[in-house]
Amino acid sequence: TNTNTNTSANTNVNTNINTNTNTINVNTSSTTNVTSFRQHFVNLSLNFFVMGITSSAHYGLLHSFLGLTDMSLLIASFGASCGIICNAPASPFAQPKSVIGGHVVSAIVGVTVQMFVGANFGEPLAVPISAALAVVAMEMTNTFHPPAAATAIITVIGGQFIHQMGYSFVFFPALTGSCLLVASGYIAHNIISKKVYPKNWF
Repeated sequence: TNTNTNTSANTNVNTNINTNTNTINVNTSSTTNVTSFRQHFVNLSLNFFVMGITSSAHYGLLHSFLGLTDMSLLIASFGASCGIICNAPASPFAQPKSVIGGHVVSAIVGVTVQMFVGANFGEPLAVPISAALAVVAMEMTNTFHPPAAATAIITVIGGQFIHQMGYSFVFFPALTGSCLLVASGYIAHNIISKKVYPKNWF
């Protein structure tokens, strides 16, 4: 009789433990889903804010207000930079030295390669050379920023308009645009995510 009583008690304890464990798992899963949704919403807001400021400065200020339609603050590689700044602000690749320095270094490399290789031997050879040299140049200057390799390629495949810009492309949009991205990221993180950005300026 005692054996049966003990067995029954143990069964009840095990049942209670399993029930409590399942309840904890359900609650944890629900909390995780809510946290994940909130984080996605924050990331969405950050990316929209940063690219929104850059886009407004490009189309509203530069083109519409100042009438400087031959200048740009936007290039495709800035989209990837925005993603890193907003979603991984603690990453070394998101710090101002890497973002600004990477785009500037890559723009210098890309323009130079286009002038000497692209103009004489064509884009098929200039594209891989510009990308490879840009990566090495960023490594050597400690400004490695993966999206910036695309900036070097843009200077080669961007067409006659960008080719005619020459080294002015380094200032508009590479330098000015990347500075705007960093400044927007700083404002966005302080207002929206409350995260520290940047971890270091230089």
